[in-house]
Amino acid sequence: MMAARPSNVDGTLVSRAVEVALAAPEIRSDRIAQAAYVAEGYLPNAESVATKLLGRVISDRIR
Repeated sequence: MMAARPSNVDGTLVSRAVEVALAAPEIRSDRIAQAAYVAEGYLPNAESVATKLLGRVISDRIR
């Protein structure tokens, strides 16, 4: 079941958002390159792991 769209959302804005999403690549080459780098033996430092973890927690709370 699809949620009702709020009345203050312009139909052209929604159409444009769908258009942009459909035009985005299915494979994000930047993420592939990062994964390949990690697979080659790179281990992130504790600060970068903590930063990413906290960012995800905050992002999940906002939703």
